[in-house]
Amino acid sequence: MMKKQALNAQYRISELISKYLECLDFFKGLSKDSLRAYKTDLLQFFQLKNTGKLSGPHFDMSEKYLWKPYNNKYIELSLEEGKEKVTESMRSWSSLSLKSRRRKLSSLNQFLVWLKADQEIDFPLVLPQTKPPTQKIPNFLSVDECLSIITYIDKQESSTVIHQQRVLFFLLYGCGLRISEACNARSADVSLSKRQLKIMGKGQKERLVVLPIKVCEILKDSLGEEFIFGEKPLPTRTGYERIRQLGKASGIIKPLHPH
Repeated sequence: MMKKQALNAQYRISELISKYLECLDFFKGLSKDSLRAYKTDLLQFFQLKNTGKLSGPHFDMSEKYLWKPYNNKYIELSLEEGKEKVTESMRSWSSLSLKSRRRKLSSLNQFLVWLKADQEIDFPLVLPQTKPPTQKIPNFLSVDECLSIITYIDKQESSTVIHQQRVLFFLLYGCGLRISEACNARSADVSLSKRQLKIMGKGQKERLVVLPIKVCEILKDSLGEEFIFGEKPLPTRTGYERIRQLGKASGIIKPLHPH
């Protein structure tokens, strides 16, 4: 039977967040972007300063796993103090979309479930209910829109930005990759002779993607460094911006995005 905790008992909430993120990585194999989102939400809930970079077994082992304490001191909160901070944070959500509020509530709820099951800490908080999300019909590019984008790219003088836009567009819309997968693709995982690209997707699941002939031609000049986009992966935010700019510059009326 779970013992009842005193509301004034002090807990290292930052250390608990670290342990939780480690469990998400080890047992669920979440992507780096997903782990970063969970971390950001939880730090905002408990009003903690984000003082460390995302690191861990799959990332950079030179840093402490996922959390670097501020001034080498862990933040200690009682259950009652934690409840007050979370409640105050939720009041600041009025400007957020329903989708964002649902995601944040889901992050917090899963953390509270883990606290109770794994750490035997019963957090005294009742979360608000939200309406089920409405189903949105996804936007698809028509053949004419795709041709318009390709025509625009082919007419541009060579530059780093144009090169990134060209490679991203064909990987996303020609191979069906996620933006994070395209930005992190490695040169060693490309086989032009077999027209294949090995991808490590969500949940650390590996899959092979067939490369159209046009994509193989474009990738020929992109395989000199460790990653397709150079010595380092292309930041996901930069990838989003490159695609958004491409859609706007090529005259596509609806917003162009990688999803």
